[in-house]
This record gives sequence, structure tokens and C-alpha cells, in this order.
Amino acid sequence: GGRLLGTLLGHAKDVNAVVALEGGLLASGSDDRTVKVWQLSEQGGGICIDTLADFQGGVKALATVHLCSEGEEDGKELLVTGDNQKRVRLWDIHTSSCVATFAEDAKDATKEGHRGQILCLAAAGPGCIASGSNDKTVRLWDVGARRCRALLEGHEGAICCLLAFGGKEAGATAPTTLASGSKDKTVRLWDLASGELLRQLDVHHTSQVRGLAVLARPPTLGPLLVSASSDFTLRVWDVASGTCVETLTGHTNSVTAVLSTPGRVVSCSDDRTVRLWGLPEAWK
Repeated sequence: GGRLLGTLLGHAKDVNAVVALEGGLLASGSDDRTVKVWQLSEQGGGICIDTLADFQGGVKALATVHLCSEGEEDGKELLVTGDNQKRVRLWDIHTSSCVATFAEDAKDATKEGHRGQILCLAAAGPGCIASGSNDKTVRLWDVGARRCRALLEGHEGAICCLLAFGGKEAGATAPTTLASGSKDKTVRLWDLASGELLRQLDVHHTSQVRGLAVLARPPTLGPLLVSASSDFTLRVWDVASGTCVETLTGHTNSVTAVLSTPGRVVSCSDDRTVRLWGLPEAWK
């Protein structure tokens, strides 16, 4: 079981995303057109220490990325925001300033960007961020060079969720694979180095894919991917073969997010419940 440690109050509209920051901080993004930065306490709860309010629309997605200089293994942490004004933005939390904006500019053909609101973000290795949009595309951004380095196309619906994985499982220092879940009911796997499509996981889900998680296993077995869907189910996929090895049922409404923790999978749903799923020995 569990108990509530605290409640953070301050946003005026729906909160769409949260992300943990270094130093015991938490950022939250809302339809009230703000991002709030919270200092969390060890006893539970926290206080708002900053509000980023330079938004013209709701903040839909948050992530963090580390900007590393040559020779560094772990550089400066930046907050990444995605909003319904089609912009991906980088923020220095220590100065409360926006340090870069990735967006299309009709007056400047060199500035690439999404043509629809940003729905999801994922850190994709040092200095790289992935963004998904309702324009049906995924973009990979080189944070240091301030440019889009790859446009991933093929989905037939909005991109609802992203997950970068494969680094530790493959013995590498950075993720190697990006998974994207879409309103087209499929999951696509992309090579992060080349931007090429590796595999499409489809057929099984009957509604949009809302969340993704990976179950790390020994390198000889390879990772399992878990997808959460509005069809009320979670599906477990063998990444190497693209086979659905299990369907988790029990939710009575859309499954909106999924998380992998040691020994279990956690899912939340529009049925107002959080479910904990034990892992069979064969999955470990």
C-alpha cells in the first residue's frame, strides 16, 4: 500500500506533465500557461520557488536534457517544454530564462519545427531530445547545435508518447532505440543514430497508445516493452521479435500511463485506479 505525502497547489488549470529535476526539485506544466518549479521536502509536500510564465498556450510536455561540452560525461541540466503553440523550448532553471526555441518560422526557411502542438517529449541521450506532435511526426533535436537532426515520419496519427531505451541493456552509455506510440494504434521503434525505422508493433491494440515503459532484462534476453492503450489494456512486447507476449487486462477505462519499477509494472487509468502488476520470472 501507500500513503499521500503531500499536495502541491498553485496551478489554475489542468496539470499535464511533471518531471524531476536535480537538487530535489520538481517541475510541473499546466494549461494555465505556466511551468512551476517546486522544492520538495523530505517529509512530503513542497513549496513553489519559481514560475515560468512566458507561454502563449498550455504546456503539454516536460523533459530534461544534459548539455555536455566536449570531454564531459554529464553536463548542465536544462528543462525542456513542449506547448500547444508548436514549440519545443529549453530553459535554464537557475536563471529562469529560455535559452533556445525550436519552432518553424515562415520567415526563415532554415528554422524547422513541428506543424502541430507538442504532445510528448523524451530525453534521447546526452544533448538530444525527442519530440512528438499531433502533426504525426517525431523530431530529434541536437541541443548543442540548436537544430533538428532527424525527422521521423510514418505514423498515421498524432504521437502520444515517446520512450528512449536500449543503452544499459546493450552495454552502451546512451539510449540506442526510440519507441513512439500513436493515435494510429501502433508503436514504432526507431534507431536513434540513423533515424531509421526498425520495427512496427501493431495489430493488437484497438485504440490509441498512451504510454510506454521498458523492462530491463539480461542482455542475452533483450528488453521487453510495455504499451498502455485507450483500449483498457497493457501489452507486453518482445522487442527483438516484435511479438506480443502478454496482454494485461483489468482496467475498466483508458490506460493513460505506465511505469516500470523493479519487480513490477505500474499503470494508471481513467477508471480512477492505479494498478500494480507483478512480473513473472520469465520476464526478469
